[in-house]
Amino acid sequence: MANFGIYGRSRQLLLAIGQQLAGTSDTTVKIQALHSYGNALRASGDLVGSQDILRQGLELAEALNAVNQLSPLLLSLGNTAADRQNTIDARYYFEQAERTATNTEARLDAQLNRLRLAAERGDRAALTQLAPQIQQQLAQLPPSRPTVYAAVNLASTLDASPSVLPPQTLAQTLARAVQAARELGDATAEAYALEQLGQLYVDQGQTGEGIELLQQSLTLGRTLQAEPIVSQSAWSLGRSLKQAGRNQAAIAAYREAINALQALRSDLVGINQEVQLSFRESVEPVYRQLVGLLLDSDPDQAALAEVRELIEALQLAELDDFFRDACLDAQPRQIDEIDTRAAVLYSILLSDRLAVIVSAAGQPLSYYAVSVPQIQAEQTFRSFLAAIHPASDNTEQLRLAQQVYDWLIRPAATAGALQGRETLVFVLDGILQRLPVAALHDGQQYLIENMPSPSHPDCASCRRRR
Repeated sequence: MANFGIYGRSRQLLLAIGQQLAGTSDTTVKIQALHSYGNALRASGDLVGSQDILRQGLELAEALNAVNQLSPLLLSLGNTAADRQNTIDARYYFEQAERTATNTEARLDAQLNRLRLAAERGDRAALTQLAPQIQQQLAQLPPSRPTVYAAVNLASTLDASPSVLPPQTLAQTLARAVQAARELGDATAEAYALEQLGQLYVDQGQTGEGIELLQQSLTLGRTLQAEPIVSQSAWSLGRSLKQAGRNQAAIAAYREAINALQALRSDLVGINQEVQLSFRESVEPVYRQLVGLLLDSDPDQAALAEVRELIEALQLAELDDFFRDACLDAQPRQIDEIDTRAAVLYSILLSDRLAVIVSAAGQPLSYYAVSVPQIQAEQTFRSFLAAIHPASDNTEQLRLAQQVYDWLIRPAATAGALQGRETLVFVLDGILQRLPVAALHDGQQYLIENMPSPSHPDCASCRRRR
């Protein structure tokens, strides 16, 4: 199951196996079981447990001189250390994994992980040293599934560092990977390679050719019923279509990506590392970018209702990511269905604006946005959080309390959208969840003096089955 990326479910089986490992004789089978168990623990978020189990496996492999097991175990230990933000240990383990590798593919895997770590640290010297080495090895190796994925991972890692390798060289590497996948009859590997190649074409200004390649990747993903492929390819296609000015087609692609992500919820936190989705990098932006597209023109009620659902779905996905588990038993209900005298303010922070949707029973949805760069807005919110400290200057605290009120609430109050409402409910996004909304000030009084204002960072009210 782990080979198919179903770590969430495989861990439940491995947990039962793990309880029996202590009494098992020391064999290579036990090493493999410890390795799988350690990987499952890491995928589920238990990094300390993962490290302990993997170290047990490594010690046993060294004691039994199981040389073929050393590099894979060291690689997994490096990934666990990287997840723990321990870059020194991660780099050590990856270097040892490369040193102990018994074949070219294992050595290449270790180098790719070193490259990824260098990219995350912004170590350009390491990037410029490793990337050409990896590319040259790929050019010399015979076609195989691991080499196709290595090419995909190389391109993905260098997305944020496009000048490390010439685009033409990277395109040739990916084109060979696509051809190799076709020769091997591996449609999954082909789809991932096509997605990376298509994105590279778009980034280099060849938008039409890139979109065609992305559509091929998406078609393969649909045929395979492979949600990880569909989510990634549809997202890349949506971004590219938006760049080409084809907004309606882009919206359709984004919707398909989100539908695939929601289908993946139960194992989103534990997808196989070859195709692993980082929430902050590959999940959250899909929701935010679709919200931005839907709100770019004058949105109608259907668009506003969809945006509200997207905000709720994003926050549920954040909870899934935080708890490393999907809230499969959640039964969402709109808050204004529960309290008909409440007004609900749904906020979402986009790259160029703070958007707010107001929902109140018996009233159409309303929408307003404040044009402010995300970085500036986040800095203002952080300043407000710092200013509410008792030792802070009261004048500055009041100024910031009014500033945030002007952004978040005043447009609704001025439009009369809050009139006759006994309670304000805030569905807050990101850093906004930390704001004490009761301390916001309208220039005359604090919000807490005017009306109750519970904050619901987990969006729609959810009842859980017992």
